[in-house]
Amino acid sequence: MVGVIHGWIPSDDFGALLQNVKKEFGASVAIEKLDQSEVEIKRVPTKLTNNKFFKPFELLLKMFDPPTYGNFDPTVLVAISFILFYGFILGDFGYGLFILGVVMWAKKKFGHNEMVNDALTIASYMAYSSIFFGIIFMEGFGNFPEKLFGIHAPFHRGVR
Repeated sequence: MVGVIHGWIPSDDFGALLQNVKKEFGASVAIEKLDQSEVEIKRVPTKLTNNKFFKPFELLLKMFDPPTYGNFDPTVLVAISFILFYGFILGDFGYGLFILGVVMWAKKKFGHNEMVNDALTIASYMAYSSIFFGIIFMEGFGNFPEKLFGIHAPFHRGVR
């Protein structure tokens, strides 16, 4: 019998694959590693390797084709800009605390689903950003801190 299987594996994992196949099938199987230069670059699959903080943002980028092999992975850039712009736009610690409460409840109820958990993690980052900018702008459910306590923000985004 002759069979040919063609597949992809990260180069770091090739040794373990070779060892496991040899252990299972012995000398009856031959595995060859093709040099990357022998393959058309657009056919090489991309494996994203973002750290734990940025990994959830891959969910937002799944609506686009992944970056081709060797190109820039925009996940970190998307994450940082998404978090900062959201906090700057909402910038209210009251709403941020409310969103954080909803996220914590939803994680307990639906966090077992990986996609939902990633979306809720992104929402929690947005909540923290909103809380941070809300403190800077001294906004909590609008301008309650100023109306109730006379506290003025060190930075104000509106016209006084």
